Amino acid sequence: MESAGQWPADVRSVGSARASCAARGSGDSNDTDRAARAWGPCGTGHSARANRADRADRARADHDSPVVIPRNITAMKRTILTVTMCSALLLAGCGVRPPIEGRMDPYPPKQVHLDSNSLKHETAVGEPAVARDESGNLYVTVPIRSETDKELYVDYRVTFFDRNRQVLNQTGWYTKVLSPKVPDQIMVNSMSPRADDFQIDFRWAK
Repeated sequence: MESAGQWPADVRSVGSARASCAARGSGDSNDTDRAARAWGPCGTGHSARANRADRADRARADHDSPVVIPRNITAMKRTILTVTMCSALLLAGCGVRPPIEGRMDPYPPKQVHLDSNSLKHETAVGEPAVARDESGNLYVTVPIRSETDKELYVDYRVTFFDRNRQVLNQTGWYTKVLSPKVPDQIMVNSMSPRADDFQIDFRWAK
């Protein structure tokens, strides 16, 4: 039989455990850690809660942390982009635009040309007459008259071509006065027997 004043061993153990828990609440960290390790009921609950909180903090930190792309991967992407752009420029002629080509003229040149519709409507031009002299030079006569009731002042010039349509010579501009309603004509001649064709241009006098 136990003597008075002494508590049973299990009662003393429970009392010690409660003392350990009280010591942890008082702020003594060293005694609290030792008591938590020595007595399971109090220390185990606190350690489990701390572990769960720590894991939750790590999960939030992993979720919030920015994704870091390694420098070698970024440099590789830049290299691929540069190569792709250079290839596109090479295929496109390095950005050089093509030359602007002229439109095809479906109308071959005639022997008589007027430079405006107003001159066309105020004059009347006949079929040119062509002849050669004894030296082979080409003579051209073009009938023309004023179709209005007023006197007209017109300029003309003549271009002679050889059989390959190469220019042999071209005159300057000459002025011709056309009387109202009166038939008239101009006459020109080449300076070489090589002349095979001609072109006469008319414009308003300047």
